[in-house]
Amino acid sequence: MTLEFKTGNFEDLKNRSREEKSFQGIPMSQFAAYCLQGMAVDLYFSGFSVRKIKRFLNEYYRVRVSHVAIYKWLRKYSQLLADYTRQFKPQQSGVWNADEMMVKVVHEKIEPLKPHRGRYFYIWNILDNQTRFLLANRLTLNRNYSEARRAFQEARQIAKQAPSVVVTDAALAYEGAYAESVPELRKIVHLSRCSLRSGHNSRIERFHGSVREREKVMRSLKHEKSGQELLNAYRVWYNYVRPHMGLGGLTPAQAAEIPLELGKSKMLNLIRKARERN
Repeated sequence: MTLEFKTGNFEDLKNRSREEKSFQGIPMSQFAAYCLQGMAVDLYFSGFSVRKIKRFLNEYYRVRVSHVAIYKWLRKYSQLLADYTRQFKPQQSGVWNADEMMVKVVHEKIEPLKPHRGRYFYIWNILDNQTRFLLANRLTLNRNYSEARRAFQEARQIAKQAPSVVVTDAALAYEGAYAESVPELRKIVHLSRCSLRSGHNSRIERFHGSVREREKVMRSLKHEKSGQELLNAYRVWYNYVRPHMGLGGLTPAQAAEIPLELGKSKMLNLIRKARERN
């Protein structure tokens, strides 16, 4: 993708290249492209729409780029970052919080006669209780035992170890799903609807709120495949880039003691490391 740069002030980019020693020796034009693409990805998951990102880059960096190109960056780095971060093993508390949420996928047909109404899907979210490290966020059409089992299998692949406790909301879909996915599981905690007021599953509910905020800006997911790609990238951004107030300003990856130094420009350096490994 070729970026069209107008004559503008890139002093902040130059200063940033001096601060980031890992970018020494890289041509300025290549560094600017890295920086702007990383910025676009970070802004998108922080709450900007692609059209607002387009306007931001044009107004502040005098860069002409279409909203379609920005969306292609998002899809490009979604898979790259997900593949790169899959190698790391997060340290965990042994307690997983699991819950699902309903989202609309607007371009998935309900039936041939109603092609534009979209369909409702479910996102199965599983995170570690103490580090807030997001282990799985799987998009599925159905809400049943099979899909719950696949979500736990995905979480187990990321965690690379079994939990001691899994906290759910007692939905029937969870019955036995983790027992089959995680055979060595010692204890399963079910919460009835009334006991949700106790706050035992509040961390996953708070995470759902963050996803809802992002979903409003996106105006729902567009397709199942691209939706899962963006959810994978959101998981990387949430774990490795976004600081968490409940963790004292650390990211979940830092709280999970993942040995990955990203410096101040976390998204920029994460993209660089992923590209170098690829």
